[in-house]
Amino acid sequence: MNLKRQKIFLSLHEGLRGFRVAGTIWVVLLLVRGFSLTDVGLAEAVFHSVSFLCEVPSGMLADVLGRRRTLIAAGLTTAVAGAVMAMSTSLPGVCLAMGLEALGFNLGSGTLEAITYDSLVQAGDPAEYAKWDGRQYACYAAAQALASLGSFVTVRIGFSGAYAAACCIGLATAFAASRLVEPVVTQAQASRGRVSLRELPHRLWDHVRGNLGFLLHRPRLAVKMTCVSFVAACCYLMQMFFQQHVVGAGLPAALVGLPLFALMMLDMAGALLGPRMPKRLSALFLVLGLPIAGCIALAGAPGLPLSITAACLAMLLGTAFAVRAASLLQPFYPSDSRATLTSVESMVYSFCMILLSPAAGGVAGRWGTGACLAGVGAVLALMVTALLLYVRKEQTR
Repeated sequence: MNLKRQKIFLSLHEGLRGFRVAGTIWVVLLLVRGFSLTDVGLAEAVFHSVSFLCEVPSGMLADVLGRRRTLIAAGLTTAVAGAVMAMSTSLPGVCLAMGLEALGFNLGSGTLEAITYDSLVQAGDPAEYAKWDGRQYACYAAAQALASLGSFVTVRIGFSGAYAAACCIGLATAFAASRLVEPVVTQAQASRGRVSLRELPHRLWDHVRGNLGFLLHRPRLAVKMTCVSFVAACCYLMQMFFQQHVVGAGLPAALVGLPLFALMMLDMAGALLGPRMPKRLSALFLVLGLPIAGCIALAGAPGLPLSITAACLAMLLGTAFAVRAASLLQPFYPSDSRATLTSVESMVYSFCMILLSPAAGGVAGRWGTGACLAGVGAVLALMVTALLLYVRKEQTR
């Protein structure tokens, strides 16, 4: 395997995947098309339902059939989703497109991390994973920022044009994935190409049993995965409610894009900062966990300067935490189950969002976004404190 070439196409794949020309303003595009906010909410519910149900099965397919094939399928599925959305004139068509888009995300989630890590394992340099994962995430974040800056062009070309462009980008993403080389680091991976459709259900069932047994016999790893996902969920809630909070604090709605663009830039910077963070998960929680919680709480401050500064710091530290935590968890996963177990992380994150999002929305609706962000920060601080006390207790045994 030519590792340099592999890294180039991995970065290209992430840049294309992040360049969501229609995804950055999909709500506006639907409203201009004549759909209602109720329709938008239903379409979003379809997206998250498909995402939750398909996250782990998609990771299993990647482990059983191969990561390169799965990434190609992800790009093609995203392209089909764009084509369906471009031709949709009714809510069922929109919901179908949203479901396909969620499936495309699922097929890529966990799969990219697995092919990156195992490529480095095959090259004999897995210690480089944190750096390369951070660079790939930075490519994704930079592409998202460019897509958001170009949103005025997206609006001009219209609903069908925007999603036709999304379809073409999906095809380009599939092409980039097709140029990757499938890493082979175990005997099971070497036999992937010989799996027939008749054998597939049996292989998947064996895979399910093996991974359940793996997690049941490693409860500490399951706790770590849950805590990392909890931090990520709290950071995303901050992004959600921060937009409305700054408008309520006096920022004109037309200027909301400026702090959001700053958040995207710091998201990219945090990805590059991640590899420099502590190399132990407990130390990572100690160094970053409580500061992230404090910044999220201060993002709800009534004054715009303090609120925006705190949100930017929360984004920077939160992304650095996520990138470093992902690199610290990867060595615990067997190569034959890497995509599946990384997808389990994503599923746990979705579960945290299902629990936290309605509660945070209820608090915001009753007491305001400032109270909501303060509450999210306080809950995160309690979780981090409890985890650190648990780790200390385990170390003194």
